[in-house]
Amino acid sequence: MRRPSFQFYPDDWSSNSNLKRCMHEEKGIWMDVMCVLHDQDEYGIARWPLAEIAQAVGATKAKLNRLVEKGVLKGADVGEQCEPMVFVPRSGRKNGDPVTLIEQQDGPLWYSSRMVLDEYKRKVRGGTDAAPNGTPDPSPSRAGASSPSPSSTKEREPIGSLPTSPAMPCPVQAIVDAYHELMPDNPKVRVLTDARRRTIAARWREAARLSVKPFGYSTQGEGVAAWREFFSVCNESAFLTGRTPPGHGRDRPFIADLDFLMTPAKFARCLENHYHREHA
Repeated sequence: MRRPSFQFYPDDWSSNSNLKRCMHEEKGIWMDVMCVLHDQDEYGIARWPLAEIAQAVGATKAKLNRLVEKGVLKGADVGEQCEPMVFVPRSGRKNGDPVTLIEQQDGPLWYSSRMVLDEYKRKVRGGTDAAPNGTPDPSPSRAGASSPSPSSTKEREPIGSLPTSPAMPCPVQAIVDAYHELMPDNPKVRVLTDARRRTIAARWREAARLSVKPFGYSTQGEGVAAWREFFSVCNESAFLTGRTPPGHGRDRPFIADLDFLMTPAKFARCLENHYHREHA
């Protein structure tokens, strides 16, 4: 039985960084899309082509693509691969075991990450098991902005298991989200191009084989946790975060973006503490 309503939290809506980038019309379209996601058997998930969702809400596909580009509507269309949705719970100041809520899979699959996460939390609190592929059953959930902050959640109960091969697919979006969360003052990734995806995937594979901590992981969950630790350490560098005075002919401090951190040579220098000399 489908529910007649979902809860709406104004603070979550107004504070979400992705929604702040949207025009008022786009926010209205997103509200209509959430109503569609709310009405699905898999709560918060629609396995429809993007064109059909656009038709259902009375908008053009181009307008929905803008929500995708701004990170509000998550997923993949027909012929594309949906990146996994990985949730890292926190208890106190410690990260818990990463949980894959949506496995990497072929589209079409579109979702609200907030609805999916809150559905998982509701099922954990209720003592019910989530589906093996991480897709939940329909039930009450908290809805609003699409991208929740993993640091704001407390549950530690994982579901399912993670791949164990070092050659496992790279969870590109999870790494980008970790960079945004743990290096909040550094330049944002506005467009996730194919070239950027390939570079991130290359560092993911390289890091899995390293013996330098925090890397050398053998599961996807360990990998996401390792990259979160990497970005956390990078955020302690005054040079990488623009907290050093200008130099070398620059009129403003240098600040690293994700492309800089993912360049092979710069990535190695980060691991060698080359940019943490102020802490040496």
